[in-house]
Amino acid sequence: MGRKNVGTGMFISSIAIFTVSLVIMAITGVVIYRYRVWDYKKVSKSTNDGLIEDVTLRSYTYCELEKATKGFTNQVGNGAFGTVFKGVISGRVVAIKKLKEVVDEGEQEFRNETNVIGRTHHKNLVKLLGYCHDGTNRLLVYEYMTNGSLAHFLFKSDDDGRPTWEARVGIALNVAQGILYLHEECETQIIHCDIKPENILMSEQKTCKAC
Repeated sequence: MGRKNVGTGMFISSIAIFTVSLVIMAITGVVIYRYRVWDYKKVSKSTNDGLIEDVTLRSYTYCELEKATKGFTNQVGNGAFGTVFKGVISGRVVAIKKLKEVVDEGEQEFRNETNVIGRTHHKNLVKLLGYCHDGTNRLLVYEYMTNGSLAHFLFKSDDDGRPTWEARVGIALNVAQGILYLHEECETQIIHCDIKPENILMSEQKTCKAC
């Protein structure tokens, strides 16, 4: 009889401990969830100035960029996060990247490029000139690269126009210098993660720049 009481007591104690642990876990989960929601709302409500803190970039309205691209009619590229259009601002030809989404990946892409890439300055990186953070519209303004992508330059059908091996070595050095800067020399080290010929652009002087 005594053993039966002891066993029952242990069983009840185990249930009690399990219940208390479950309650503690539930409370902890609610606290963490509320903290994350609050933190997300705090970030979401950040102002335009906070978004580009310490970055010297020109701010544009959506109407200004729509006019610069003639209604986004001249498409020159398309990627995972947005579409690139050719435009003219104050007489200068530029490339304007219009992001597809303003939440999740698209918003994160916008923040990354304005806050990090806006601080990079190297002859072998495409220069970010400005941005648009207007309502739900997110756009980035880059210098325009006259000769298009390295992919087109390397693999175009015209054999006579293809680069010599000496030129290819120069291209590889250009790209390596840009990547070295991102990895070792800029203020915030950046891992590109998507180096390919389509993401290497060429200037009028055939200088290669990673984008």
